[in-house]
Amino acid sequence: MNMPSINVAITDDHLLILSSLVQHVNSFENCKVIMQANDGAELLEQLESAAAVPDVCILDINMPILNGYKTLLEMKRLYPDIRVIVLTAFVTDFAIIRMIQNGASAYLPKNCRSEELREAIHTLATSKYFYSDMVPKRMFDRAKTELLPEFTTRELEFLRWCCRQLRYNEIAKKMYVSERTVENYFNSISRKVHIKDRGSLIAFAKDSGLVYTTHDSEIM
Repeated sequence: MNMPSINVAITDDHLLILSSLVQHVNSFENCKVIMQANDGAELLEQLESAAAVPDVCILDINMPILNGYKTLLEMKRLYPDIRVIVLTAFVTDFAIIRMIQNGASAYLPKNCRSEELREAIHTLATSKYFYSDMVPKRMFDRAKTELLPEFTTRELEFLRWCCRQLRYNEIAKKMYVSERTVENYFNSISRKVHIKDRGSLIAFAKDSGLVYTTHDSEIM
């Protein structure tokens, strides 16, 4: 008896990676890619008009227009039954825990083995979670209780300009605020993440995928 196909959606802003993932997933037994998108907004548009939604979605974090953090929240609100595999280069505790809290069912690094991705898809066809060596069950358990810092829209906008190496007076002009207000944004974020210098704050923002670093784009 033939097993039903596992319908998969894939979202990644790098076309070569997206194309490779589509080929790989289509080569897996009982797997069929029915949807592919370059960012979260495009994915949600396709889901809205689709005759059938996928069983599993492979989702990146660092994308333009609508990143993985926002996309996952919206997907779980509208399509709670879709199992989401986060496949990303961002492997900080902040990124992992936030995506699990937003509804991820599995979290894999982009350098994972093809066999692990296949196993994750097959597992999530019938189970709620897939655990890996990098993100085991204890990480999912930790995400249930750990409180992560929340950032305002303006704080995240400040992070975007900050990561472009602009001086505070330049950031103030971009944000139409005073330099004192810009300093307040820095101080507020620094207290939340326990970071005291700008260089470390920029590293945190980039390493967690809070700032889209490939193109001129919006952030989390």
